[in-house]
Amino acid sequence: MSEPRGYADTGDGPSLELAHYSDSEVSRTIAEFCNGRWVAAWLRDGSVVRWVEGRPLTIRSQADVLSMISDRSRPPLRAVYATASRYQRLAERSDVFDDSNVVAVTPFWDVDNDPSLWRATVEAARAVVDELERLGVVKSVYVLWSGRGMHIRVNEGAISPEVRSKIGPLDAAWALVESVKLRVQQRVEEIRLKFEAHGLRVDNEVKPRGLFSVPLSLHRSVDSVVVCVDPSELEEFDPSWASPGAYRSSDSWRRFEPGEADDAVLRSHEVHGGYPLAGRRSRRRKEPPVDEMIRRWLDVEG
Repeated sequence: MSEPRGYADTGDGPSLELAHYSDSEVSRTIAEFCNGRWVAAWLRDGSVVRWVEGRPLTIRSQADVLSMISDRSRPPLRAVYATASRYQRLAERSDVFDDSNVVAVTPFWDVDNDPSLWRATVEAARAVVDELERLGVVKSVYVLWSGRGMHIRVNEGAISPEVRSKIGPLDAAWALVESVKLRVQQRVEEIRLKFEAHGLRVDNEVKPRGLFSVPLSLHRSVDSVVVCVDPSELEEFDPSWASPGAYRSSDSWRRFEPGEADDAVLRSHEVHGGYPLAGRRSRRRKEPPVDEMIRRWLDVEG
């Protein structure tokens, strides 16, 4: 059972963001999760920072988070996003566009829905979790409430380096997500009808350099914390768990069983193949349209 924990909320506006990101649990969690990932810092004015002096923005320590919130030369930090991909090296611009530099990709299902119908969102998340359990993936699963929807994720460590090397990290993650998405379609339709949640969807958003929410970040547009929910606690979840200053979050995102997802990934890849070839980008690309990609990726989060 996860316990409520947080900080003394100092009110609305920039002081809320400062109080939140100054909290040691918040900065430690963000630094640990972001290590090895390309980061996007969403600022309070809606602008996004992804590069520092031409190098990919990274967060490797609590000090990096504190440096971001103490930088008075730009608007306050509002939200933190990171790539589902983990990289071997993030020292220069070309590193993020070199597919061979990707060591792992986190499989994740994006449950999109009207936030007021959050109980339907929870039931859809449960459907994904149950299907993963049927495939033998149990100890490496966690759920995030973003403030408007949910992500179900499998810790990338559940896919062994051998399997990642055999079929590729992106293909491994995409195939598993696609397989489970298709397996739960009928159940999601039943939930949609039950709650009249016409906009309820479970999507496969795994893609090269795709972004997702970071645990304990603030949501970029609503005063809500991105909290981690242990699958065993899904039925207890309430959006109040995401309240700034009194959030309740699990550490289940740290937990995984090495190789637990290997069989499911290999079977999924055999049936569905990997990330669609028509959508692949070249292994190296000079001067990509970064601003356009950022907006497209972040629109997924709602």
